[in-house]
Amino acid sequence: MSFGRLGSVGGGFLPAINGRFILSGDQAYTAPSPAKLNIATASFNNGLTADLVTNRRVTIIRAGIYNIKGLVYFTSGIASGDILQAFIYKNGSSANVGRTHASSSSDASVLVTDILSLAAGDYIELWANKTNSNSTFYAANCYLGINAVG
Repeated sequence: MSFGRLGSVGGGFLPAINGRFILSGDQAYTAPSPAKLNIATASFNNGLTADLVTNRRVTIIRAGIYNIKGLVYFTSGIASGDILQAFIYKNGSSANVGRTHASSSSDASVLVTDILSLAAGDYIELWANKTNSNSTFYAANCYLGINAVG
């Protein structure tokens, strides 16, 4: 477990709570409905509960303020004018969305970030959506990052 100066308790340090979760391989996407990204691997995980097999989500074990980031990289099937979206879901509902319009037919990425007050037991998921045509989420450039900030 890593330790960082998140605040002091009785003169000591609280353990850092953070994690970065990625896809294990490219994921096919069928337009136009939103799809949950199948996070399957933890690059690192300190103090979070990650269900990387069944529900593909991360559960918070200590209430606090969290900085959450999601990056979705779309490859193939991109057309100029397509709307690309990445969502942070909290407990099954969209908490924030990042959005961009593709300016060409090349690959594109979307970043979504938010600072959320989370209770123990809340869970976080990364979702994405694209208009018009099917695509692929490129595993090497997709991630969900969670970091306690208070």
